[in-house]
Amino acid sequence: MRAKVVFAMAIVAALVVAAILGTNFHFRRVQLLQEFQAFVRGAAGTTALAIDGDEISAIRAPNDDRSPAFQRARFILDQSRQVNRLAENELYILRPVSLTIPFETEFVVMLQKKTFIGSRYNIAPDNRIQFLAAWQTKMPTSSDAYEDENGRWISGYAPILNRAGEPVAMIEADARISRFLERQREELLLSLAIGAGAFLIAMIPGLLLARSITRGLNKLSAGIRRFQAGEHDVQ
Repeated sequence: MRAKVVFAMAIVAALVVAAILGTNFHFRRVQLLQEFQAFVRGAAGTTALAIDGDEISAIRAPNDDRSPAFQRARFILDQSRQVNRLAENELYILRPVSLTIPFETEFVVMLQKKTFIGSRYNIAPDNRIQFLAAWQTKMPTSSDAYEDENGRWISGYAPILNRAGEPVAMIEADARISRFLERQREELLLSLAIGAGAFLIAMIPGLLLARSITRGLNKLSAGIRRFQAGEHDVQ
């Protein structure tokens, strides 16, 4: 009898804990995605503010990688990369070539040792709205999670402005989705550990209650058996 009562209470407690964990995980997943979007948006935005747009406009040809303008911009990119713990291929400067389909851009400043100024790059279809919004509003934007030939990413965009306040290029900051998934996995494991602890704690009063219930039922059963055996004065 006691085992059945304990089992029933365990099922109820497990369902309650699972419901709480599931709801918390869903909302935390959404919150975590928003945190990563804010991260790449902030990384792109703060980097763009530190770069001289007029100097960026002067970087056009492959051999401009030796120019002071390129070296200054590259130094700022590298400082931002280190602060934000990004890889060298996760922070770079693009210049729009066409803001209509296929949203073609060209690389202006990059951190790789072998430079590729002027190489063309098509903005991922899922990100074109965010790219165009950053260009038109002159404010940083961020993408949802997306996938391209190089992996899965979340990207931030921020325009680089010239002295007239007009956008001349775009900072793109990328974060691999693996970072998001790793944080999500860590938080899931933590939630499961907390849930297991909550389940065990919840079972302590359950066990005490089951003991109390089964003790009363055992006394009732014993009294019935004594009454059936002829002890009619049993209470």
